[in-house]
Amino acid sequence: MRKTIIGIGCALALTVSLAACGSPSGNSGTATTTTTTAAVSSSVDSAAYASLQKVQNNLKNIKDAAFNLNMHLTLSGKSIGDIHTAMSGAGKRVVTANNHTDLMMDVNTTAVGKTVNEKVYVKDNMVYSNVAGKKIKVGSDSQSATPTTGQNLLEVSRDMLSGLSAAKSGQDTVYTFSVKPDKAFNYFKQNAGGSANQLLSSGTATFSKMDITAVAGPDDQVKSMTMNCAMSTKLNSTAVNIAFKLTTEFTSVNTGLTIQFPDFSQYKATSL
Repeated sequence: MRKTIIGIGCALALTVSLAACGSPSGNSGTATTTTTTAAVSSSVDSAAYASLQKVQNNLKNIKDAAFNLNMHLTLSGKSIGDIHTAMSGAGKRVVTANNHTDLMMDVNTTAVGKTVNEKVYVKDNMVYSNVAGKKIKVGSDSQSATPTTGQNLLEVSRDMLSGLSAAKSGQDTVYTFSVKPDKAFNYFKQNAGGSANQLLSSGTATFSKMDITAVAGPDDQVKSMTMNCAMSTKLNSTAVNIAFKLTTEFTSVNTGLTIQFPDFSQYKATSL
């Protein structure tokens, strides 16, 4: 049981990382929900919200980017104790001429004292994974393989927020906001896509915290994003608490990056 939960936890960590950094989507919809004037929180500063939307619009228009990521995820429960998973690595994403997102990630995942390297590629809506020489591919018809583009991570309606601040740090602007617990799962599900729908049951998953910090430069271009979340759900019918913190740092944006893909002929088709 514990070994199965560890495997699911590692898969969840990769799912969240893919969502934050960008991969193919079967749904181009945004993460917003219907708003009403009465639902708007007075704690949301109008000027800060308008400024955040400029950053979000630029995020949508990123054609290529290089990034570093770091994540720590903890699973805890009566039957499994505490399981810590750490993930770090780097990658590139490129929007192609036909509006597909190509992606490569080279990450190291550490769980229960063991570190495994995984290289993940996305090309033409196919997901390829090389874990310690085991090469598999998953087609875009598999909903479990279709997290979203990551371009809507800052697109939040005002009624979703319990607070928003914008503070200057040198020439940069630091945006800090929290997504209301009753809105957090819908936001997470739409940004993490099919993998989240498979790993997390919408009937049992409950967020207790979703805090997001985004740093933007003077050109309103995002430089880094951090998600700090806590939730409870069931994984493989086992009740668990999940806490994760993911930081994505963009090291270059719209510089004409290209991705050199390996030969995918040795990757075997599978389903998740």
